[in-house]
Amino acid sequence: MVKLLISASLVVLFLVGLPLPARSIGLPTQVSAVLAQAASLNLSQDEVSNFARAYRSIQSIKQDAEADMVEAVEAEGLSVEQFNTIVDHQLDSEIGTLEDASDQETAQFEAAVESIIAIRQTAELEMQSVIENEGISVEKFNQIIDQASQDEALKQQISNELNR
Repeated sequence: MVKLLISASLVVLFLVGLPLPARSIGLPTQVSAVLAQAASLNLSQDEVSNFARAYRSIQSIKQDAEADMVEAVEAEGLSVEQFNTIVDHQLDSEIGTLEDASDQETAQFEAAVESIIAIRQTAELEMQSVIENEGISVEKFNQIIDQASQDEALKQQISNELNR
């Protein structure tokens, strides 16, 4: 069960650097206002279908990458819990050191982080490729996500496409 449930700390490492809607990354109000105006997209049914195909593929890529990350951590001899404990300690520590970890755990942790970074970078490239292969820019993809979070009709349209 642990392998299926990725804890928040491991997922945080995966999500760093992924494209996110502007609101969720705390852009200044003026930038958010400009993006909100741009978010008034008039999407055709084909564009919604393309978005839904890209979104579905991205979810699959994320799931595969998360499973690969668990495998990478375990391949270094750490459990996901041990890895996350070290991450939590680093996040809580002002200096971000691994002072409570043994030399072996530190080496295992660092090797796992390197693997996770490589997995994340590969997944990001795959996601970008999937989006662009559907004829959508990453920027427009994120605008659609942002608009769908505010527009129930668009959210329903996307949901209908995803459920086909």
